[in-house]
Amino acid sequence: MTSATDLTWHLDGTSRIPFGVYTSDELHRRELERFFYRSHWCYVGLEAEIPNAGDFTRTVVGERSVIMVRDNAGEINVIENVCAHRGMRFCRDRHGTTSGFVCPYHQWRYNLQGDLRGVPFRAGVKQGEDTHGGMPDDFATAEHGLTKLKVARRGGVVFASFDHDVESLEDYLGPTILYYFDRLFNGRQLTVLGYNRQRIPGNWKLMQENIKDPYHPGLLHTWFVTFGLWRADNTSQLRMDDHFRHAAMVSTRGNAGKTGEATQQVTSFKHDMTLHDPSQIDVVPEPWWNGPSVVMTTVFPSVIFQQQVNSVSTRQIQPNGHGSFDFVWTHFGFDDDTEEMTARRLRQANLFGRRGGHRVLAAGFRHPRWSNRRRDGRPRGGAHRAHGHRDVDPRDVPLLAHRHGSRLVSADANVPLNVAANVAATVAVTFEEWLAITQLYACYASVVDAANWDAWPDLFIEDCVYRLQPRENHERGFPLATLALTSRGMLLDRVYSIRDTLFHDPYYQRHIISSPIIHHAGAGRWECEANYAVFRTKLSDTSTVFNVGRSFDTIVRTTDGLRFARRECIYDSEMIPNSIIYPV
Repeated sequence: MTSATDLTWHLDGTSRIPFGVYTSDELHRRELERFFYRSHWCYVGLEAEIPNAGDFTRTVVGERSVIMVRDNAGEINVIENVCAHRGMRFCRDRHGTTSGFVCPYHQWRYNLQGDLRGVPFRAGVKQGEDTHGGMPDDFATAEHGLTKLKVARRGGVVFASFDHDVESLEDYLGPTILYYFDRLFNGRQLTVLGYNRQRIPGNWKLMQENIKDPYHPGLLHTWFVTFGLWRADNTSQLRMDDHFRHAAMVSTRGNAGKTGEATQQVTSFKHDMTLHDPSQIDVVPEPWWNGPSVVMTTVFPSVIFQQQVNSVSTRQIQPNGHGSFDFVWTHFGFDDDTEEMTARRLRQANLFGRRGGHRVLAAGFRHPRWSNRRRDGRPRGGAHRAHGHRDVDPRDVPLLAHRHGSRLVSADANVPLNVAANVAATVAVTFEEWLAITQLYACYASVVDAANWDAWPDLFIEDCVYRLQPRENHERGFPLATLALTSRGMLLDRVYSIRDTLFHDPYYQRHIISSPIIHHAGAGRWECEANYAVFRTKLSDTSTVFNVGRSFDTIVRTTDGLRFARRECIYDSEMIPNSIIYPV
């Protein structure tokens, strides 16, 4: 294990960094204390996440669990999620509404400001003439509240610090970064669109460095350089604060599809690349941009504020030891957005995030993983891809070519079969229908597990919807999906991305799908639900459970057989390991 004292800096300055900076446990503990717990402001959330009194959300500062809560006076408090009695983390819910907090261990009760308001058996328990137990006579509830953080709010964004002597937020950001902060958070009411959460196997500092690196976007990300979102000949600059802690990487879109010096020897540039569904890059300039179409603002140590054309979000860095960190995206819009603009922001969210990265930028989120080094200086991972067999075609599965009167009809085909008699919401279907539907599911699993991407769009009708959404967003009514494709053209574009533009660790996947429950049937249309589990096997690694959830599917009869009109996969797995490349 590398210690902080073992680090050797080979050159003066910081241009050559020893790998131990990213792998030392001792240094990581010092960083937490110095950067997250003292003298720094950390992002904890948006005011829009807790609009009403009693609303709270649980998050972290460094590796300490904290709660952001709005009290009855409308003030926002941030308190450490550690009971003052025995140090138990008392709040396990991700979010909610409450009148106060109670530790389940010994039921100490706190108000929304974190003050202690109740201690069971504080005066002890009487047994006859004697009193047993209880707190000392000088026990003062005012001295046993929760740890309270200093809070700063600006433009609907909430920061907190364990250090109550920290400088003001405005001084901390400095005038240069404050300009770009206020450009995005300009006083308009924010609207939360949803969350994405991923766990990245790399040191937390690498994400800060990645967003300050203007060198890689025009080289690595095909969509960026081809469609002019970010390339070397765009008008760009990197602005920093006086202490070189924070930065704003600024660029203005241009030169989409044009060849030139900026694309020479850039293998990711595809001059002949076109989209089947161009709505994914339907960029509409907004007045508040004041020119730049991209501003990525890093506020050290905990957050990145992203404006990538019309997509806006916060990215919170949550360290998890020296070798990994959780990356939490909160996508938002503005209260005065039109429906069209909200839809545009959600579509463009496909271009960024854990759905494989900047369209998708899988590479962008793989940087920390690929940049994290072993102590001997060898990079981890490889650069080749493995997609498995390509010889499965949905038209080769006869049950998908199902017709009435087909030779596949059982002798009992006209006998109604209740597929889940113990579920009141299900309906009766014929054996023939049941068999064709279950074979469609089986064929779907076979196609994606064999990486037969040419066949995947053929399982859908032209005007289809495919969505992959966290359960958190689904249950809270947020529209954001990790991957949202609203036409067969978008599916074809996704296939192109998987095969030709995404840089990622090779892996195999295997689907296990339950028998579907059929909730509605009629006129050649079925509404179904099925559970699924996806296992992933990386080369030279063990198999792991990758993604678990359920799908809500609309299946229709076409002249080519049964096809998906809508497939919505709602996954329980809150934290995605790095990114999702292949569809589930």
